[in-house]
Amino acid sequence: MGKKIFLFFSCLSLINGWIYSQSSGWSIVDPLPIANTLHCIKFFNENIGYAVGDNGTILNTLDKGLEWTVQNSGVTEVLNSVSFANVYTGYAVGADGTILKTIDGGDNWITQISGTSYALTSVCFIDAFTGFAVGIYGTILKTTDGGQNWTAQISGTINDLSAVHFITINTGYAVGVSGTILKTPNGGINWKTQISGTTYQLSAVYFTDENMGCIVGNYGTILKTNNGGKNWIFQNSVTNSWLTAVYFPNVNIGYAVGIGGTIIKSNDMGSSWIEQKSGFENGLYSLFFNNFEMGFAVGENGIILKTETGGQKPYININIEYDN
Repeated sequence: MGKKIFLFFSCLSLINGWIYSQSSGWSIVDPLPIANTLHCIKFFNENIGYAVGDNGTILNTLDKGLEWTVQNSGVTEVLNSVSFANVYTGYAVGADGTILKTIDGGDNWITQISGTSYALTSVCFIDAFTGFAVGIYGTILKTTDGGQNWTAQISGTINDLSAVHFITINTGYAVGVSGTILKTPNGGINWKTQISGTTYQLSAVYFTDENMGCIVGNYGTILKTNNGGKNWIFQNSVTNSWLTAVYFPNVNIGYAVGIGGTIIKSNDMGSSWIEQKSGFENGLYSLFFNNFEMGFAVGENGIILKTETGGQKPYININIEYDN
């Protein structure tokens, strides 16, 4: 007499010998280390990462995001962005012109003189000495001595800038409100306005090489260039949510996150996008991928999401044997 095997899986479907999870490919870090909203996450390598946010929050992980430790920033201002030049040396920027630096992996953070009281929204270090920070009213600052001195640059705009991204020590981009796109070909000596074709707020910019770049913004805006910004073309983002961040682990695969827990993914250099389920409605403000599969997103109320499957719903391979 044959035996019938009955298997019960919560929210799972059996398809061709695979168990297909109906849950999200993203999971929340539990317990969350802090309830303050997080605005930026960056990893220096697969193990070591940092996140910054409201009330001077700085978090650090040494184990691929399994556990997060609260570091003492020494400030209470909102921190909007973080960038590490090497495993020990990093910078964080935020409200009221705040710039912090650490040379010991975040054990100690020291306030630097920025020369401005305007909020700084994004920071990018190219090497141990050269870095840029941008902010409201078209603010662009540059340092060539590891932050000892910051020099204001002529951006050519009074529009608030949301993000800065450098591909090489010379070539960089900044984006902001009213469809602002700026490019420098000479390390910030000159910034030239590019035509975005929109007046929406642009939140983030990422380039995989000197030609291919992607910008995201309000109302689900996604712009793509294949020629270093000479032309920006609208892409179908499959969402109307405000997109706040974009990241490409490689030239083909890209992700963007936004308000309402929005996560979208592209497999074709940003030409088309598909929606992923985050499982949460918290606003997401930043993301980072260590490799093709392991990524993180942070945002409202201290949420930290992690995927180890490139955001795809997990599969479990099983074998079912029937005893006749």
